[in-house]
Amino acid sequence: MTDQPTTENTSTGEFLHPRYWATWVGIGALRLLSLLPIRILFSIGKVLGKGLHLILPGRRRIATINIQRCFPTL
Repeated sequence: MTDQPTTENTSTGEFLHPRYWATWVGIGALRLLSLLPIRILFSIGKVLGKGLHLILPGRRRIATINIQRCFPTL
């Protein structure tokens, strides 16, 4: 074994760079959402699901094809 220090940087200072601020905001939003009651979370999920269903028709088509291939009897 060698006594050389590893070159891996384990400090968190680099994650305070402005490039990561959107990530920190997202983590904070998810932490706040985790405090909400389950009924409200289901309502938020329902609204997001319906909105994305309308906004992303290409993804909807891909999901439909995948479900048909995985479950042909549905």
